[in-house]
Amino acid sequence: MLAAGHALGTVHRMGLLTYRHRRVPSGANVHESVRLRIETDAGYARRIPDGVTWTDKEWLSPHPRAGAA
Repeated sequence: MLAAGHALGTVHRMGLLTYRHRRVPSGANVHESVRLRIETDAGYARRIPDGVTWTDKEWLSPHPRAGAA
């Protein structure tokens, strides 16, 4: 099961020597866990433009079929 701390892990390198930042376009779908990252790292918010759609708002809730055989 996931916990909120999973959204707060160390940012990893996307290349061998540097970090790579991808532009998030307005209107993009952004995972709800990014909101948790923004709450603890205000600088992260500058990468998220207005007009995004927040997705998977229930990501911390167990899936209804979890544990079903």
